[in-house]
Amino acid sequence: MKKKIFYAFLCLLDVFIVGLSFFLVAWYFSGTRITLYKYSRPLLGYTLIWVVVSMLGCKYELKPAKRLREVIFCIMRDNITALAFIFVMMYLFQLFFFSRAIVFGTILLTTIFELIVYSAVYYTFRFYRESDIDGRSVLVTQSRKLEEINGSFFNNNGSNLAEELPYTPEFSENVMADTVIVKLWRRYLDKDPELFNYINDMVSLTKFSDKASMIIKSSTLFNIEHFDEGSQQLFINLLPINNFRRINRYFIKVNENLAVGGVFICCGETIGQRYSRFKSSFGKFFGNILYFFDFIYRRVSPKIPFTQGIYFALTQGRNRSLSETEMLGRLYFCGFNLLGFREIDGLTYFIVKKMKEPSRDQNPSYGPLIKLRRVGLNGEMFYCYKLRTMHPYSEYLQEYVHNLNSVSDSGKFANDFRITNWGVFLRKYWIDELPQIFNLIKGDLRIIGTRALSRHFFDQYPAEVREMRKKIKPGLIPVYTADKATNLTDLILSEKRFLERHEKKPFTTDCIYLTKALFNILTRRVKSLDSYQKDRL
Repeated sequence: MKKKIFYAFLCLLDVFIVGLSFFLVAWYFSGTRITLYKYSRPLLGYTLIWVVVSMLGCKYELKPAKRLREVIFCIMRDNITALAFIFVMMYLFQLFFFSRAIVFGTILLTTIFELIVYSAVYYTFRFYRESDIDGRSVLVTQSRKLEEINGSFFNNNGSNLAEELPYTPEFSENVMADTVIVKLWRRYLDKDPELFNYINDMVSLTKFSDKASMIIKSSTLFNIEHFDEGSQQLFINLLPINNFRRINRYFIKVNENLAVGGVFICCGETIGQRYSRFKSSFGKFFGNILYFFDFIYRRVSPKIPFTQGIYFALTQGRNRSLSETEMLGRLYFCGFNLLGFREIDGLTYFIVKKMKEPSRDQNPSYGPLIKLRRVGLNGEMFYCYKLRTMHPYSEYLQEYVHNLNSVSDSGKFANDFRITNWGVFLRKYWIDELPQIFNLIKGDLRIIGTRALSRHFFDQYPAEVREMRKKIKPGLIPVYTADKATNLTDLILSEKRFLERHEKKPFTTDCIYLTKALFNILTRRVKSLDSYQKDRL
């Protein structure tokens, strides 16, 4: 089924490319409207020939292609065949009055567009074939871990994650000559005393044997694949992880090599440090301009499914733009816990210890959309769509943030660093909720009603309110906006009042609450619950 959908998508995309190419060529010449009118019927026949030849030539079946040259050969072969057929038809029907410039121009421009678009699709497929859990970008992310972010705010009794420093693993004590200290200082960090002192302050280096420690500056997996599982106590990689082709795969291999309680030290350039580097190197004005294009190319394009494959084909994943939150989230995803991190010479160094096996979640948050399981009518579950407002891999930092920050009155974490700057804007103006219009069309939601909750969050409501909630669909516009509730207690009372009134007078209650809610939202008398915590900081 998916293969047929993709085949139809490429066919429609090709029709669009042909139409766009013709329009651009016609626009380039004078008398665009006359040209469009004159060529409208022949264009339909031309497009039909183009699509039929492409289907017979298997142009729309890109998945089996193993090399880019196979894709290019297929495009050129089918396009030349279509061109020959079109000119035969023009000769047979004596259509010599058509402009050769427009005909050739349309075919040439279509071919150029196809080479660009189909190359991007090919590299996307190749990237997916070569990757497993390396942050492959999909349009919609479905991660069970995301449920914990939206459903654990009633309880704030997490364990204390703070470690006594320096961290002392349960390894045997070594004499000074057998420890990693001498090698680390003399061979690697003799010119970087600040980093050496920081590592020495954070972990008891005398506990790490020189023979069970590895220090490198490389992103090549081959260098670490020959070790036995659990054989290493300390692993240090001094190459910024921005240059790693497959970050997760590398971290997972490090996790396998380390013994439980072993330490991994790595570094990376955060987006903040990258921005500072651009301003320092090129000045504020040109630095901002260059950073903008760098951000689009190295930060945005790797996260869009259609451009991700071609981006990695061009860059091999080097010099990628990563946020501090994403780096930390990837480390937690791969089974590590944070001991400490510090900025040194424009890089952030992370010191983490192995705590567990890597996560096997195949869908870490990475794409622009997320879908979350929510309780609907009659207690049945459905997928609710939202725009992602947090950094990638933020869901794996739930416990870390839980113990780092307090919980605000709204039930969300105060000062949650996982939310991006644009995410704050999207939440403030309810933009992140817009994809739920699709749920409204599908019939999962009604226009006004209770908030759509995860099962975990739903089960913590009073039993009476839970039973009342099951009788009605959740709402696209939550009823707490009508009562201007700003904390969880008021929110539950607001929903209970709405449900009680709705049971007696459904139509009147909907009209009253919808009017109040829209008025409060449009006049900014009420905001998304996510916005209140920002105002309290």
